[in-house]
Amino acid sequence: MTDAAECSMEVFDVHKVERLVPVFFVGAPKSGTTFLFSLFDNHPATVSLLETGLFGLKLWDGMTEGEFERQFAKYLKYWSTAENPSSANLDIEAVTQRAMALRREFPGRSLHRICLEAILEGAIEQVDVARYQGLTHFVEKTPRHYNTIEELFRAYPNARVVHVVRDPRDNYLALKRWMRRKNELDFHPLAFLRDRVLSGLSQARINAEKYGPQYKIVFYEDLLVHQDRLIRPICDWIELPWDDCLMEPSMQGLPYGGNSGKEELAGKLHAFDRRPIGRWKKELSAREVVLLDQVIRASGLEAKYDVRAGGFWGWWRCLGSLWRRFEGEKFCDDIRFHPRQVANYFTLRFWLLWQLACRHAFPFRQVLQARN
Repeated sequence: MTDAAECSMEVFDVHKVERLVPVFFVGAPKSGTTFLFSLFDNHPATVSLLETGLFGLKLWDGMTEGEFERQFAKYLKYWSTAENPSSANLDIEAVTQRAMALRREFPGRSLHRICLEAILEGAIEQVDVARYQGLTHFVEKTPRHYNTIEELFRAYPNARVVHVVRDPRDNYLALKRWMRRKNELDFHPLAFLRDRVLSGLSQARINAEKYGPQYKIVFYEDLLVHQDRLIRPICDWIELPWDDCLMEPSMQGLPYGGNSGKEELAGKLHAFDRRPIGRWKKELSAREVVLLDQVIRASGLEAKYDVRAGGFWGWWRCLGSLWRRFEGEKFCDDIRFHPRQVANYFTLRFWLLWQLACRHAFPFRQVLQARN
């Protein structure tokens, strides 16, 4: 432990974590959540955690102490080995024991909150004493926490959640490039359109309607273009005082150059760099653009993002883009016929068309109309 950390322990308030204002950043992967997080990372009044994924952890009321301890320790071991800077100096044993103590002290408290507060206490112990005294908020960014939002608000009824939305075409391109660069899994255009892009837009709609004033939708492009004119209202909304460091992206206190999947831009983006906007125009195929244009229209975002004419011909082009197989996609096995594979091929297409036809875009239209 550093001298600064030892010093902070002398004035450590065991109830300080409970008083921190909880702020969460969510959105489809590669939608700009990390950039937004980087703006608040070095604020003197915040302690930050990156991609805990905690609200997806399977915890339930009535868990025995042994079950809870094993589940949380297993989670911490995975999180601390995931190349995550927030867990770099994590003492797994100490955090686990702190969670066990919190559970005994607060038997009716959400187990997810207990786990997160145990992690936060470990993070706060590494903060120097001068900054410790002024901490008022914690910020956490896990893109797909929008899928477990009920657990999040159950743990923190007073939470503020910011959902970042990006041009679906750029979002899709960033996902495509990132997955191929990381070589972690096969990229399937329709599956990623369903599980990432459409999932993020759907949950933004559902969550904004359900949680209203506690759930804010912001557009990635507006962050880059309007800068402090958008960031200041966010600060007011979460009741965080303005600081000029909010205009200087950082990660763990160090300057942050972005996590672009484009090799020549990776780690080299300057603050509020606009180069990530509109790259889809040069890199997506015509088929992909047709599909994503339909996503934009169906989501009520055509006032925000320019698209080709819709109507009957828009749907006709969409159907045409789905008719043929995409690169790497199989209709059936090369050697023998697989009914399930064929069924999946058509089911995915039907699901996409159904979702696009039934989409309800009220929150997005509301956000856009409020600005005009």
